[in-house]
Amino acid sequence: MTQAARISDNQVSVPCDNVIALRPRQSSGNASAQKSQAADPYAFGAAFPEMWRAFLHAHYRNQIEVAYCYGVTEKAAEKWWLGIGGPNGAKVAIAYQTHPAGAATFLKWAA
Repeated sequence: MTQAARISDNQVSVPCDNVIALRPRQSSGNASAQKSQAADPYAFGAAFPEMWRAFLHAHYRNQIEVAYCYGVTEKAAEKWWLGIGGPNGAKVAIAYQTHPAGAATFLKWAA
């Protein structure tokens, strides 16, 4: 199901998938392989805002669309758009629900 919104005077139509039914992924059982991908959580944390920015630029036209689709303020969306900080885990889950291939491409850690 897709919902659309009209934002400000621009009448921008923003497609967003219905993300209410988020389901956790099943564990692959290969915990050692998963740990090796996140060997340095501090480096990943430092690199994440730029990865998030790149993901947003690839999938949205502007920070107004981002604010609507992720349910955040325009100020928060603008910071993300500029690569200043990043979202909480729930917003990343929405990214994986609405753009699974894109999120997997942009938000993975290349150790």
